[in-house]
Amino acid sequence: SSSPRHSRRAPSSFARQASFFQQSNNQWSYWLIENDVDAVFSLPHPFHLHGHDFLVLGRSPVASPAFPQTRYKFDPATDLALLKGNNPVRRDVAMLPAKGWLLIAFKTDNPGAWLMHCHIAWHVSGGLSVDFLEGVSTLRNNLPPADKAAFADNCNKWRAYFPAQDPFPKIDSGIKRDEGYLY
Repeated sequence: SSSPRHSRRAPSSFARQASFFQQSNNQWSYWLIENDVDAVFSLPHPFHLHGHDFLVLGRSPVASPAFPQTRYKFDPATDLALLKGNNPVRRDVAMLPAKGWLLIAFKTDNPGAWLMHCHIAWHVSGGLSVDFLEGVSTLRNNLPPADKAAFADNCNKWRAYFPAQDPFPKIDSGIKRDEGYLY
C-alpha cells in the first residue's frame, strides 16, 4: 500500500483522512518518516509518540554543515543493511534529520487514541502530526456504560460547536498555559 505523502509545494495535498490510522491490536507498526530531501531549506524535526515508547530501527546520517546540500533519501538497496534490529534504542522522541529519514517501530498494545507529532508546536499546528487509534474492540467492550455515555455526550457537543463549513480552522498549536495560548 502507498504511504501518505505531503508536498509543501501543494499544501492542500495532505487529505484529512491521511492523518488518521486505525491500527490492529498487538501488531508491530513500522513508520519510515522522510524529511523533504528536495527542499532548498530543511530543518530537523523532533518526533514524539504519545502512549508508547518506540524502537529506533535506523536513521540517515545528519548532514554536515560543510555540505548542507547533502540529501539522504531512504534507499532499501543500501540502507536496509544499516538498520538495527538487535537491541535497538527505545525512545518516545527521536530526531528526524534535515533532508533525511527516520525508521521507527512500536507495538500496538495500548488501546486508545495516540498522537505522533513534531515536537515544535507551530509545526503541529501546520499539520505535522498523525493520529493512531488502536484496540477499538477493547475500548468498546471494556468501557463502563457511564463512560460510553460521557463520550457520546462530548462527541455531540463537539459536533454542535464545530463549524461544518470550515472543519479545520487553526489559529494556534492547541498547546495552552494557564494564562492562555503559547502560540
